[in-house]
Amino acid sequence: ERVWWVTDFEFGAMKFPRPDVVVYLTVSSQYRGCFHQRRGQKDVHEADDGYQQRVDEVFEYLAGHQRGSWIRIPADCEGILESPEEIHARLWSELTNHEAWRKFVEVRPAVPAAAT
Repeated sequence: ERVWWVTDFEFGAMKFPRPDVVVYLTVSSQYRGCFHQRRGQKDVHEADDGYQQRVDEVFEYLAGHQRGSWIRIPADCEGILESPEEIHARLWSELTNHEAWRKFVEVRPAVPAAAT
C-alpha cells in the first residue's frame, strides 16, 4: 500500500513524468556479500539483512505488477555471476526488443554523421 502512495505522489501530485522503461538489475544475496567483501565494508542498509530482504520484495512486487514498463535482468544465472559483457548483451537484447525502445527510435531525429 505504501508503494502505491509513493507512486501516486510522484506521478500524480508532483507530476513527475512516468518512465517509459525501468531497467531492474538484480543480484542474489550470495553475490551481494562478495561485492561488500571486495569493498571491505557495508553501509548501514547493506548490513541489515532484513532490510535488504524487504527491499528485494518491494522491487520484485513492482517489477511483477508493472510488467510493461519494467525489464528485469538478473546478474547471476543458475548460481553463476555473469560477466559485465554477458549482462550487457542480455540487457541490450531486452531493451531493443521493448516497445518503448522501438517508439523512441521511431520518433528520434536522425543524428548527422560526424565529419572526418
